Amino acid sequence: MPLSTSGWQIHEHTAVDTTIRALLDMSEEIATQYPIRDLRWTLAHVEWITPELIERAKKLGWVIAVHNQTVKPVLPGGNKPPIRLIQDSGIPWGMGSDGTIVATINPFHTIWQYTAGKIFPEISAYSGVLTREEALIAHTRSNAYLLFMEKDLGTLERGKLADLVVLDRDYMTIPVDDILSIRPVLTMVNGKVVYQRAP
Repeated sequence: MPLSTSGWQIHEHTAVDTTIRALLDMSEEIATQYPIRDLRWTLAHVEWITPELIERAKKLGWVIAVHNQTVKPVLPGGNKPPIRLIQDSGIPWGMGSDGTIVATINPFHTIWQYTAGKIFPEISAYSGVLTREEALIAHTRSNAYLLFMEKDLGTLERGKLADLVVLDRDYMTIPVDDILSIRPVLTMVNGKVVYQRAP
């Protein structure tokens, strides 16, 4: 049974443009026989994605998952992945981390990277950055969409799981470099407190 009819999701590591192009070529062929637009197949990392590849992916219904690079060197030419281009393209995309060895799993490290335009240790890597609101949406509402969980997670709405975190400072107003140091004060999962910092 083809992936396209079984409902399986693809989440493919696609750092280079040749990998992205090969996947899109294959999915264009599959799409002539089976519907794939609603499967939310995911291109991950996408450091070398181009405007042309983003448009092809969007047309086919692919989505993008951008991961942090906080312990990696700056790639030649900077702006890889081209975060501002991805945001402005209108393609559905989310942001996070996929590892604990090559990258931190702390969400505020990832958000800091793409709002401050830097990677550790204080190395400028991006001239096109995100606003704080865009980064927050990518890490919450958009990620829920990529995981087919938008009915339960991603926004604070009646009927959704009460998964939330209380922070030790105001994410929207602190200096951008302070985002890196944000810590949780309280964490709730499905309405139950699972962590509370000692006074």
